Amino acid sequence: MQHIKPLAALLMAYFILIIWRDIYAFSCVILIIPMIVMSIMMIGLFQFAAKKRWCLATCYFQPSSLLYQIFTGKIFVFIRAILTALFLTVVLLVQMVLWEWKILVILLMNLFLLYGLYHFILSSLKLSIHPQMRFVIAKNWTVSINLLMMIFVLAGVQYYSFIPDYLDPSLAKTLNNATVHLVSECDMVRYLLQMGAEKDAFSWWLMVTGNEWISDQVISGIVWTLFLLSGGVAVWGYNRYLIEVADLFLVKEENSEITSHHNH
Repeated sequence: MQHIKPLAALLMAYFILIIWRDIYAFSCVILIIPMIVMSIMMIGLFQFAAKKRWCLATCYFQPSSLLYQIFTGKIFVFIRAILTALFLTVVLLVQMVLWEWKILVILLMNLFLLYGLYHFILSSLKLSIHPQMRFVIAKNWTVSINLLMMIFVLAGVQYYSFIPDYLDPSLAKTLNNATVHLVSECDMVRYLLQMGAEKDAFSWWLMVTGNEWISDQVISGIVWTLFLLSGGVAVWGYNRYLIEVADLFLVKEENSEITSHHNH
């Protein structure tokens, strides 16, 4: 029963991304979705960085020292969290439009794996990590472990998938074919989607058509690796987004349990 609310919230967060995939062509009012996703990511990124710096400051420096003030200062951490969240949000939402449905189904199944892994790590750290840091550490371990797993899954799916229909011996025609269907009334959205589509199309063109003049297997491998890393960054953003949603409910449950225990 305790898992119903977090899982329902995760499913809702997932379907917000699916809704974005269906309505990105509308006016710039739809930018409210990226703003929501970015805000959720930013909270977790800021929380992790701020607590880590606070731990270092209290461990090594006197409270009256300049270094203590620098490490516990939150302005730089806040700015970095905003920029990182913005980058992850853009990459994630662009890929949500470009990914095939089979990858989206895999991401849906991964949602349950992510939650189970987070709950397992959280429970494992209960007796060894201070409560203030336990949720932060569990979130970051979960995101990292799941990301490594999903990169291999994405690599397999992409490697054995069909070659995109938009590929053509001509690079210019390939890029045009890949972006011609990406239209949006919001210029910013259209520009970002076309950039993402052109990046993927160029990578596919190099790996398939460009093999005639890329004889070096190392260069071909680098192109393939960069292509997968792009998807990996999107999965990183996806994991970070979902883990923060799950954390909202698990932290509340933890606090209520602690309060109930103290009352007894």
